[in-house]
Amino acid sequence: MKLSDHDILFALKSGGPSVHRTMDYVYLKSRKKIIGYVMKNGGNKEDGQDVLQDAVSAFYTNIINNRYRGESDVEGYLYGIARNLWLKTLKTKGKMQVLKDASHLKETPPDHKLDEDTFRDLDNVLQKMDVVCRDLLVHAFYYNYSAVDLSNKFDFKNEQVARNKKYKCLKKLRKLMENIKYI
Repeated sequence: MKLSDHDILFALKSGGPSVHRTMDYVYLKSRKKIIGYVMKNGGNKEDGQDVLQDAVSAFYTNIINNRYRGESDVEGYLYGIARNLWLKTLKTKGKMQVLKDASHLKETPPDHKLDEDTFRDLDNVLQKMDVVCRDLLVHAFYYNYSAVDLSNKFDFKNEQVARNKKYKCLKKLRKLMENIKYI
């Protein structure tokens, strides 16, 4: 059985017996990816299962309460919830380290596959950028943060300031990448 995002959202919002089947589908479809993420980022299988369970529960609550805005696909949205839950867990356990570069990225999100040379070139260019720009671009493009999320994460006055900063950082990145054949 394969469900589209529309089918998943419709089933969850309409209620009834299809909710359990749909939630089982979402859980099973995301299980390997989310548990794998947690294990690659300082956790074990049990931690991954806990994060998966909490993420699926939060996902369902967000859908029912109309907090899902459709800015990403359902799978990406659930993955983002899980990632945030795991980062919060690491922070509360005191295990989170300050990330100094983009080389820590252990998993490429769907539809963002880069070959090794391109990734290495991009990582080298990112290292030449200031920390705020580098972190902002990583969060904007790797983690798919919206302008609102960026505004909250980086304590900008509002989402327009976040958009402007993202634009300026992207402009810097493009300038640094001019000598590389990929852009």
